[in-house]
Amino acid sequence: MPEIRNGTTYSPPSIFLCTLICCWILVNPVRGYSLKKCTVRESLNDTNMKVICGKKNLQTIPEDIPRKVRSLDLSINNIVMIKTFDFKDLSALQSLNTSCNRISHVDDGAFSGLVVLQELNLANNRLNTLSDHLFQGLGNLSVLRLDYNHIKIISSSTFQNLSSLNVLNLTGNQLNGLVNLKMLHLASNRLSKINIRATMFRVCSALEKLDLSWNRIKYIHYGELKSPPFSLLPSLKILIISSQHPFGMLNIPANFLKDLKYLVAFSARSLNMKSFHPNTFIYTTFVVP
Repeated sequence: MPEIRNGTTYSPPSIFLCTLICCWILVNPVRGYSLKKCTVRESLNDTNMKVICGKKNLQTIPEDIPRKVRSLDLSINNIVMIKTFDFKDLSALQSLNTSCNRISHVDDGAFSGLVVLQELNLANNRLNTLSDHLFQGLGNLSVLRLDYNHIKIISSSTFQNLSSLNVLNLTGNQLNGLVNLKMLHLASNRLSKINIRATMFRVCSALEKLDLSWNRIKYIHYGELKSPPFSLLPSLKILIISSQHPFGMLNIPANFLKDLKYLVAFSARSLNMKSFHPNTFIYTTFVVP
């Protein structure tokens, strides 16, 4: 029999349906749930939760971002700085995109709570200087994009604790502060022999370890190069060029290792080598074929 409340008739099926919908919303928030300025993809309890705040004309980082978020997109806004506590509660975050903003300053330690972060995109901003503690706490970071900023100075310890970093993109900057950089990992960047030139490393004179593995460096012949690629790296001790794709490096040019007199380790596995010039190793005191 229908139930009457305040002059309105409710049938049992209607009451049951309303109750069911309310319970479902409370227990399982729906896909597309909206925050004040952002949209949540997947449910609030989902382990793959993604929050999208792109193109919202934001000037600051929103304060109502769910703590369980795994991927956060803040791209294409008007954010000018990142403060110490902007991401303090987002310990599950794995991917952070703040590209295409107007960020000119990031507080030291602003990312320190992002202990599982794997990808950080700061491209197309206005960063000028990278301080010693800028990336503090990001031991799991594997991809860091800093391309197309205004970077001129990188402090000596900026990348010191980024032990998992595989990809570092600094394209389109005005670097002049890498004189103390000791290690540079450029693996898996699709670099070819055109990219590997001496001028590429002119600001890294103190570099001791260089990883160029898993790229696309290939030489058809082993004749001398007009400009040996590492001639401006007099302190280099470790050079890794293993696993060049898709067909291997094929040949090592005669003067490929010129001026690397302190080189002690040369990793060249899985290169599908056809031959190398007999004079290839005359420039290295400690490395012999």
